[in-house]
Amino acid sequence: GSEMCIRDSGSTGTNATLQFYEQSTQMWNINADGGDSDKLVISDTAGNYNMTLLQGGKVGIGTGSPAGHGLHISSSASDSQNLVLQQTTNSEKCMDFGSFSIKTVN
Repeated sequence: GSEMCIRDSGSTGTNATLQFYEQSTQMWNINADGGDSDKLVISDTAGNYNMTLLQGGKVGIGTGSPAGHGLHISSSASDSQNLVLQQTTNSEKCMDFGSFSIKTVN
């Protein structure tokens, strides 16, 4: 069968990277970071780790070093809600973990 491979250049200090462009502007990278604990990283062009997947199954959103159990969500914004689960029907219910509480939004 057919296969598509993405490989690094073989030079020291390089990683296999898939880059996404909008017209001629680079927007996102998916990077197999072999030099840093074999992470798979989705990052913006400023180098911010937007999502990190570790070999052991841990996932980090907003962090390059997921800690604790399986999912680590991090934000530096003081008014940020790190996790919002919302149902948008007639009655909106919300689990808001930004302030470590569960509430109903009407």
